[in-house]
Amino acid sequence: MRPYIEAALPGPENVSELQTAFRFDEARVHVRNAVKRAEADGISSETLALALIGEALPPIVHEHGPMWAATVLMQLARRLRAGL
Repeated sequence: MRPYIEAALPGPENVSELQTAFRFDEARVHVRNAVKRAEADGISSETLALALIGEALPPIVHEHGPMWAATVLMQLARRLRAGL
């Protein structure tokens, strides 16, 4: 398992809701299984990551708004720069 899959990101600091989404663990198992199948089919990890981000961002923006989504992405960028 890749380390970035294990890393969990908190929401922006100004968001009081830090609860795990309903059925999150179950959903994560489905995503991980799909990633394993795609990798077994020869799809690169870069392509998979871009596809996952492309699918994840629209519902996140719709649910929480663009500023919340941008803040989460900035936090991710900081963690990536720091080496996770």
